[in-house]
Amino acid sequence: MALPDRNDLLAREIAQAAAAFIVRNSNRQSLITVLRADVSPDSANATIYVSVLPEDQEKPAIDFLKRSRADFRDWIKDEVRLRRLPTFDFKIDIGEKNRQVVQPIKE
Repeated sequence: MALPDRNDLLAREIAQAAAAFIVRNSNRQSLITVLRADVSPDSANATIYVSVLPEDQEKPAIDFLKRSRADFRDWIKDEVRLRRLPTFDFKIDIGEKNRQVVQPIKE
């Protein structure tokens, strides 16, 4: 089994920190779940992928996350040791939505 590279480890730490930030700062009108984070090879950009339930709250949730990027950036400075602080973006994980359509949740 191959060891994860530095970007994979960094992406996991950013995803965990983003989840903690969202729990502390969201208004809880929707369930925002951090699914993963991707970090560019030069660590200049990081995209955090989330899912939102109920789906009709996706736009307000993404708007909240995008408004909170500066606060998240300040908060993550204390939470994760980074050589270079990336620029953050939040997006809905379309792949997860497609997976749910193909593989519906059993009741």
